[in-house]
Amino acid sequence: ITTTHLPSAKVGEYYSAALEATGKNGIKWQIIGNALPDGLRLNEDTGRIEGTPQKGGVFHFLIDASNTEGSSSVSLTINVSHPPTITSNILADGRIGISYRRALTAESETPLIWAVIGGSLPTGLTLDSSTGEIAGTPIEAGKFKFDISALNNDGMDTKSFEINIYGSAPIITTSALPAGTEGAPYYTTITATGTGPITWSYSGILPEGLSLNSVSGVISGTPKYIESTTVVIRASNIEGYTNQTY
Repeated sequence: ITTTHLPSAKVGEYYSAALEATGKNGIKWQIIGNALPDGLRLNEDTGRIEGTPQKGGVFHFLIDASNTEGSSSVSLTINVSHPPTITSNILADGRIGISYRRALTAESETPLIWAVIGGSLPTGLTLDSSTGEIAGTPIEAGKFKFDISALNNDGMDTKSFEINIYGSAPIITTSALPAGTEGAPYYTTITATGTGPITWSYSGILPEGLSLNSVSGVISGTPKYIESTTVVIRASNIEGYTNQTY
């Protein structure tokens, strides 16, 4: 047998290498110690090793070549690399103020190092470089696009992802409005939680002389008469709206 070295292989890629030997025709080849990498086979007539490796690693085995005059054997090695393949495809959306936790996955036979190599995660989220978990509490709404890499000893894979972070609908926190006095300046601010900007509107009747600022939520002016009115205030943003009756 004159072959002393075999080329390396890669998981999932077709492999072919020919063993060579001197001697009379009619040589038969066989494995007599250990085994070829999973997915590879030896043609006993041609001495060709071929197939598609299914598992990474360093594989040592003993090859025998024989003819009518005798036999020869040699120990050979095939190094099968297995770069990672990121298997995650779509990441779930999140919402401001709500805890987020999603784990990225990849095919790999060795420990991985995960990293963001382009774009940016949603504000408030981080990527664990060892586990591939994206976690945290989003604090900013928007559409976030980023590129992730998974690295092991045999190579690296990259994939692009997107996470949409939605805001929260307004919740009006002002429970009641103060009374006013006829002919005296009136000023009060209605407040609300939720993703900005919040716009304000109303239905019903404000006391004559008062108005609602649609941007600030301030009711101000000078009441003209002694009266009692009912008004429905609405706080709106891109996520929805809420009403409060005063």
